Amino acid sequence: MQHCFNQVLLMLESPANMEEVNVGTASKSAQKAFLRHIQTYAHLALWCKTTAYLYVENEVIEQVSMGDAYRAWTKLCERFEPREIKSNYLSIEHSFKDCTIGCENEKDE
Repeated sequence: MQHCFNQVLLMLESPANMEEVNVGTASKSAQKAFLRHIQTYAHLALWCKTTAYLYVENEVIEQVSMGDAYRAWTKLCERFEPREIKSNYLSIEHSFKDCTIGCENEKDE
């Protein structure tokens, strides 16, 4: 929120496109939104690794110099955000099965 990424990720503003910025026909607010959009996309790309990065990288479009942060964020949420209790349950169950209780010697087991 400090960098106003939420405005981009929640599509609360309409950024100018690359052509409008280059020609100088974009309003100041649309130019600021465009820069915020680029910064948000760059941060998403830096924060993500391996599989998650592919979702960000695949959202490169012509209108923006780097990529569409809103679409990349939406794709990340669709893929990685738990949708229902069952997915949380399975995660917890998996973690529980991997738990072990350590003993100092084999006699105590």
